[in-house]
Amino acid sequence: MNDSESPIEDHVQQVARRTGLPVHLKILDIPNAVPLDHATCLFRVMQESVQNVVKHAQATTVTVQLRGSSKGVGLSVIDNGKGFDSQDLRTH
Repeated sequence: MNDSESPIEDHVQQVARRTGLPVHLKILDIPNAVPLDHATCLFRVMQESVQNVVKHAQATTVTVQLRGSSKGVGLSVIDNGKGFDSQDLRTH
C-alpha cells in the first residue's frame, strides 16, 4: 500500500484482485478529520457489506461510495447482484 491510499482504498483493491469482481470506489466531500471510532465503524461495515456481495449476490460489479455532508459521513455499497425478495422474509 502506498502512503496516499486509505485503508478503504487498499481493501477495495485487494477484493478486486482476489475475486476478479470490479469494485469501484467513489469518495466525495469527506472531511479531513473523521473520528477514529467513526472511521473504524465505517470501514468494518464496508468490509462486511463487500464480503456479503462477494459471497451471496452473484454480482458482476460493486460500487462503494463514501459521501460527506453537514450531518456526517454516509456509506453506500451498491451491486448489480440478484438481491432477495422481501416477501420471503415475512413471518407467517
